[in-house]
Amino acid sequence: MSAPAELDWRRLALTGTTLIEASAGTGKTWNIALLYLRLVLERELDARQIVVTTFTEAAAQELRARVRGRLADAEAALAAPALPQDELHDYLASLVERSGRMPLLNRVRLALAEIDLAPITTIHGLCRRILSDFPFDTGMPFALGEIVDTPKLVRECVEDFWRARFLGERVDPWEAAYVLGQGVAGLATVVRHILGVDADAIDLEPTSTLRAWWASFCARDLAQMRARVESGEGFARPEVSLLRKQLRTLLHAAATGDPAGVDWDKLRAHLDPAKVQTAGLKKPPQLATWPTVRLLVESRELFARIPARVRHEVALDCARFVRTEIRRRLLQRGQASFSQLIDEVHARLAGAAGDQLAARLQQSWPVALIDEFQDTDARQWAIFDRVWRGAGPGGRALLLIGDPKQSIYGFRGGDVASYLNVRDTLPPQRILSISRNYRSHPRLLLALNALYDRAGTAAFGDSGIDYVAVEAGEPARWRGSAIRQPLRVRLMPAPSARKGDRDHAALEACVDDIAALLEDRSLGC
Repeated sequence: MSAPAELDWRRLALTGTTLIEASAGTGKTWNIALLYLRLVLERELDARQIVVTTFTEAAAQELRARVRGRLADAEAALAAPALPQDELHDYLASLVERSGRMPLLNRVRLALAEIDLAPITTIHGLCRRILSDFPFDTGMPFALGEIVDTPKLVRECVEDFWRARFLGERVDPWEAAYVLGQGVAGLATVVRHILGVDADAIDLEPTSTLRAWWASFCARDLAQMRARVESGEGFARPEVSLLRKQLRTLLHAAATGDPAGVDWDKLRAHLDPAKVQTAGLKKPPQLATWPTVRLLVESRELFARIPARVRHEVALDCARFVRTEIRRRLLQRGQASFSQLIDEVHARLAGAAGDQLAARLQQSWPVALIDEFQDTDARQWAIFDRVWRGAGPGGRALLLIGDPKQSIYGFRGGDVASYLNVRDTLPPQRILSISRNYRSHPRLLLALNALYDRAGTAAFGDSGIDYVAVEAGEPARWRGSAIRQPLRVRLMPAPSARKGDRDHAALEACVDDIAALLEDRSLGC
């Protein structure tokens, strides 16, 4: 994909949907404040009509302060006898020539007076405001309850599900084999991931067919099959046959009805028709012609990924229980959770009265600027998309600002698929970038550009994210500063195949390197 065009804050369209891709240190907040000023002066919007969301409360407070500062700069410039020769001069001069000084000054002063009422907040804060400010459209109480810690409530519900499912008189043998061992903590971890995605987007093959097959298989008369396998009859090399070993384990499990002892993936692999032919004698009756062996070969695809399928099926059942229970318990206790705020708004926009609610929100807030867009998940994007996307009536606008490289890690629940789906639906002229970095040394930027250029398409794997080269925004500022080695790449052997072990080893190496740098007197630390 070709690199997006560079953002020019003076010329960006203030209607429709635009995606602005920006790495760290490129002045995202600086540009957001300038775009906000344009919306006030050119679109003549009040501060209460412009939604700005970011990920944390601290970031929201910083954004509010930066917007306030930019509005104050414009007020001072417009109130001065002559426009000062600063970064706003040419922009303000062109507006003054068209509209006159006083109308512009009045708009800025009104925005400053209302800035503390402006919806500059987190996505959760925005959803809470929607539910509380529009109770007739959302059907919510006028006063929302105390916001509680969602992870604790999720764990409470998972524990109740676990007790009901596994502490009764009878436990399903498949679940006893593949779920009990992971414990409540393991189930809760999987459930938290499921709760962060759209339930309808999860496509899981049910185990009902496998369970029915197993019940039928256990009810068969397997006496002759057991005798043949125990004697080694029909096997080319019975003493070393891996297929015979797997069949003995299977038949023992069938005698008790307990599937726990079977290695289903190995059994499936050895039931490959070619391997069955190789494992048996050439003379009749050939192994592959035995009725039970034929049945197993025909059914082998049922054995794929059985432990994972059983665990995920239980986790989905648990997630459905948790979703229902969280809502019931919060309502019963007069409380709310951050996740519930998003769920409630999403459900109402997708419901029968969704058009009416979307129209009310568009009328009240015609423009939304979404900072840290890479951290948006599917449900959050569905809300933004429903209310602000497109160039509908009222000149609504949706400006998305984020760093696509961060979305591949899903640090805050965002997912790269959601980001790419949005980007792929926009025309090229609606995708812009900010490629000037004001935070890092020019030599470090050159080194990073060279590294990713050499990595090519392998840089971010098959994520669909491309690296856009960044240049220094103010190279003169760094003149005379010493930098011996701007970038070091450390290659380490993997301590094991486990991700946790690899992460721990990488963290230890990073700490060692930092300590060595701090102790290096030649660096002047």
